Amino acid sequence: SFLMQVAGALGRRRSLGRPPTATSSGEGMVPAEVGEASGGASERERVERGTETADTGDALPLAEADLQFSVPVSDVSRSLSLAESVRRGVAIRCEHLAEETLTSAKLDAYEEEPVADSADGTTDNAEPAEPEPSKTAGERQELEEEAHEDARLRVVSVGLSESDSTLNLLATDGGLVTSLGDGGFQYLLAGARATVGVKSGRYMFEVKIVEMRNVDQPQGAKVRAPIPQNLLRIGLSLAGSSLFLADSSDYVCFDSEGSFAQGRSRLKVGPTLAPGVTVALLLNLDAASPNVNTVSLFHDGVRVSAPQKLPENMLDKPLFPTLAFRSMTLQLNFGANPLVPLPFSCRMLQDAAAADLQVETSPAEEHYEVVFPIGKPDTGVFDWADHFVEKNPAYTELSDRKLLEWAAASGLRPKNPASNNLGSTDKPENSLGLSLNEVLSLVVPALKRNFVVMELQANLLAEARSRAISRFSAPHFKKTAVVIMGDPSEEHKEHVQSLILADKVVKAENDKRKKLADLQRKRLLEESRRKSEDAKRARKGEGQGDAEGVKEVERVEEGPSEDPPVTLTDEEKLLTVRPLDTADLTQSALAKSFTMFSLPSTDEGFDSIRYEWQPMETCQEELVKHIRQLKLITRVDVQPSQWFKDEASQRQRLVNEWQKLHNEWKIPAKRKAVLEKKKEEGTNTEINVTDLDINTVEDVTDIGNGEPLFSNFTFEDWTLLRLRMEFQLLLVAFRKDVDDPERVSFHESQLNFYYSRYFKKNLNLRIFGCEKFETLVALICDTIALSKERLLESKLEDPSMVHFVKLTEEHRRDRQRRLDAGDETAELKFSKPAPPTRPAQPTSQAGHKRPHQDGGSITPKRADHGGKRGWTSRSGNGESRGGNANGSRR
Repeated sequence: SFLMQVAGALGRRRSLGRPPTATSSGEGMVPAEVGEASGGASERERVERGTETADTGDALPLAEADLQFSVPVSDVSRSLSLAESVRRGVAIRCEHLAEETLTSAKLDAYEEEPVADSADGTTDNAEPAEPEPSKTAGERQELEEEAHEDARLRVVSVGLSESDSTLNLLATDGGLVTSLGDGGFQYLLAGARATVGVKSGRYMFEVKIVEMRNVDQPQGAKVRAPIPQNLLRIGLSLAGSSLFLADSSDYVCFDSEGSFAQGRSRLKVGPTLAPGVTVALLLNLDAASPNVNTVSLFHDGVRVSAPQKLPENMLDKPLFPTLAFRSMTLQLNFGANPLVPLPFSCRMLQDAAAADLQVETSPAEEHYEVVFPIGKPDTGVFDWADHFVEKNPAYTELSDRKLLEWAAASGLRPKNPASNNLGSTDKPENSLGLSLNEVLSLVVPALKRNFVVMELQANLLAEARSRAISRFSAPHFKKTAVVIMGDPSEEHKEHVQSLILADKVVKAENDKRKKLADLQRKRLLEESRRKSEDAKRARKGEGQGDAEGVKEVERVEEGPSEDPPVTLTDEEKLLTVRPLDTADLTQSALAKSFTMFSLPSTDEGFDSIRYEWQPMETCQEELVKHIRQLKLITRVDVQPSQWFKDEASQRQRLVNEWQKLHNEWKIPAKRKAVLEKKKEEGTNTEINVTDLDINTVEDVTDIGNGEPLFSNFTFEDWTLLRLRMEFQLLLVAFRKDVDDPERVSFHESQLNFYYSRYFKKNLNLRIFGCEKFETLVALICDTIALSKERLLESKLEDPSMVHFVKLTEEHRRDRQRRLDAGDETAELKFSKPAPPTRPAQPTSQAGHKRPHQDGGSITPKRADHGGKRGWTSRSGNGESRGGNANGSRR
């Protein structure tokens, strides 16, 4: 039954020009002659007479040659293993038939419809040709003509550019090309561009797949292997475009999956590639050819793709042969003789006339430069590096950000994208779990290329610079430090302005698309509402609604008017650094290293030091000033000293004693006893604490009549007293623990961190009824202040603990006077902390007591009721037993 269904499905294949040799009937495969002898016309005759058409839906039965086996159907049911092999054979043949049918259809279309050679899309042959029977690949008419003799001067040599290739590419003089396969590089694409670009003429080059390597998942990797694991792209690109033949419109290519790609479009044009197949790409720029400005693909000398037109942006420009591949070993042939000849003669790229090519070979260099850009964080150093590489394409940037861009272009994505944080520009968060840097550090010193080592933090540290320089100890490397500090050059300012404008244009386009999407959504909603109302009116017999709803929809459809051109504002024209969302260094990395920032010197191993914007003296002053500023605003990982812990404990103990004395004074009986004792001692007890001069008080616990100075303190006063003592102690302890004369305080933005580090609790401004820190400072302005640079300053260097009480009492009196005068803003509204929750009562279990109603307790106790457990209650009235014969509780 399975074979009968497959035979019917695969029978519709007359376009292949291979009629079946047998039919299926009943129990087995019946030869065609048997069908004729039985009185019915053979399938071959039916095909020749054309009695079977696509409209009838009849299908030609499957031939033995198609199934690649010959066995009666009845035998299949007798052997499950044979049935499985039959199923696999049919599936394989299905795939081959599908590829043959697709390729045949496309090539038939190519033969019947030649490429247009005029602007209006017409061809020289205007008369329609008579339909011809289908032809095999070898019988089809090839529109490409034989190559003519050309006596012009030839090029010297053609190869892959060493500077215009990825770092993982490995090539031999014999034409073998492969890539690194360890540390995660087995996932990355390798790419290279040829040293010549074709401007005119018709030429070809070949690539043969030698092997396809299996890609193993490295241990600890956090990525999924890209699909397909083995990939080849062979095509043409413009100079300076992506080597991966993707992410732009400046390329055309065929890939190993049988697709033709250009920009964002992909078209299936041929079968997939397998090892051992020789692929030839033919570029036709011959103006006299009917296939001018096209590319074609051949497998082992047989055309598999109709000529594909080049995009307009690539016309009249040199087109460079380009390869991009992954986990493969290839044989590349630019030479004069093809590995597999085509049906027509065509010159190889090595045999091209020099006038038809643009040679991009760089002159041989004795030394290759390694540039180390050195600049302050968040001052545009990365924009300078991008601009430098753009002006000098022979240089390759070495940085973490370029590695991640390379991985993304290769289709490598983390398994958990949510965990892929941005980090910083210098060290983006690498959630791939691959050791790309380790492998690259071993490969780069062996290459003869120019590099830009764009490691911002490492380039500012002398020790890290020395380690990096030691990697390039080969004699052909020249190490150059480029210092980028001070006022930028005019060229860099213009470049920054262009980047800011480009960012604004992109943002404006995104906003416009969002607005159009919102308008479209509103239009659909309004139209849906109008249709719903019309339907309701129709059900009620009121007819259609008026045109008001239609007019409203039309108003929504109008959309925004023509947007004005995007320009820079006056403030943006003054910017010399492009504002970005991601910082160059993380706060933790900056805090650990900025005190060791320094300018380079020749003692570190540099061959030359170049100051790009300002002279050395200006750069040195700029760096010292920057370090001082960072010391004031950057967090330092300080730990509380033992002196702070002892002092904080002593102050806390003293405040607790004062609060205990305050609570006792509030108890009338104890207050009366203290006053009577003072009277017996002959002390004047008629002292009003409110009228007392605070400065004359020597003992804050007794103003003379036994009453403490803080007798009228409320919850808010005690809270402010603690804040005064904590802030003053924090500033003193920070200065002692950091022990840096240039860092005597810290910025307001770091207050929460240091407060939590020292006092093991968070500082919540809302508890004090404040929205901003300035409001809280105003409440204790007699103790701390904020400088113009937003640094915390202490007004009390070495105060006694009594002084804090006097300041708090003075502030309380001033606040009370303002309240009495009707100033409601003087009232403090602090939030009291929630009281600690009581632990839950333990559930009654064996061996545990639980309270009884009369003040006793109930203890589980075994009662003599047939071995069942009862309850015994102990109370002041004696003892009673509970429980029945079944052991249940009353």
